[in-house]
Amino acid sequence: NMTPDIWREGATVFARDVRMILAGFEYPLVQRLLEITQLLSMDTNSLQTLLAALGGLVGASTFLDIHDFSSDGTLYEEAVSMIKAKGFQEIELKDVISILNRRRD
Repeated sequence: NMTPDIWREGATVFARDVRMILAGFEYPLVQRLLEITQLLSMDTNSLQTLLAALGGLVGASTFLDIHDFSSDGTLYEEAVSMIKAKGFQEIELKDVISILNRRRD
């Protein structure tokens, strides 16, 4: 697979820089980017908790596949609700899954 890993240390620096540059902008795209960087740099325990919760919906423990969620509308909505409960209002499920699968410490 050619998708690069996301390392927490680099993601944390990137998230800090993005927040500094874009602070105060209220555009939906900017808010989405800020949420993505927040998720990228989330502490390991919180990230693992989110992975376990979403994985529990589809019976996966280490790797999530968007197709497992997309095939069942109720399952998809439940996953989106979990993400929103964590405070992520703008980020899409496919982006959350991509980050969870690629984040490394």
